[in-house]
Amino acid sequence: MCAFKPTASGLSPEESRPILFLQAKGILMGVLIDNFASANELLDFCDARDAELKEEITVLIKQDAQNSQEWEITRAEQRKYQGWAFIALRDATLAIYHFRSTLYSLQATAASIPALVKSLPKDAFSQIISSFNQHFPYAVSARHAVAHSADMTFNEDEMQKHSVSALGISYFESNGRAGRILSHTKKEGSSAPEDVSVEVSAESLQKLIEIKRAVDILFLSAANFCVPGR
Repeated sequence: MCAFKPTASGLSPEESRPILFLQAKGILMGVLIDNFASANELLDFCDARDAELKEEITVLIKQDAQNSQEWEITRAEQRKYQGWAFIALRDATLAIYHFRSTLYSLQATAASIPALVKSLPKDAFSQIISSFNQHFPYAVSARHAVAHSADMTFNEDEMQKHSVSALGISYFESNGRAGRILSHTKKEGSSAPEDVSVEVSAESLQKLIEIKRAVDILFLSAANFCVPGR
């Protein structure tokens, strides 16, 4: 997308500042999509390597070689790739949260520019944010669970506070992995604890790209204003 040029806009430096801020936020959205894509690819790589190592471990078990040096080396390799997979899931969760924050920042800043407000369709930004929230309903709580996992397990009372009851059973989960999903049990404010999760997948990546494209189109539709993309 094209870049806003204050000198060619006829706006004063004071009027140009929030528009330049929008431009920077537009670039940040692209960076966050790249970050999520990198995490998704890292997860692919780690899962593929983990699957190979599981086959090697199966062979070692059949050979009754659990006490061998090869067993220790293979298991250490497996733990390494499983750890890298968690890093990918965690960083992707943070990227989704920051992407959400950037969306809300763009909405608030755009609303502070009268000329831009007149050019944008009514409630257009709200519709884009609604689409994001429908696909990533736990973007905030999942981020908090990742960022404060030690706090949630600080003592038994904290763990109980964030535990979920289902079918008469109370359970707590922190950074639990099920395939491409990182899940937690989390209590937010006065609400009851619930399962929160984020899926790191090609589908989630595509949704972020679609939302970024919708934002680009929205600003391009406004006369004399645009936010650059990547």
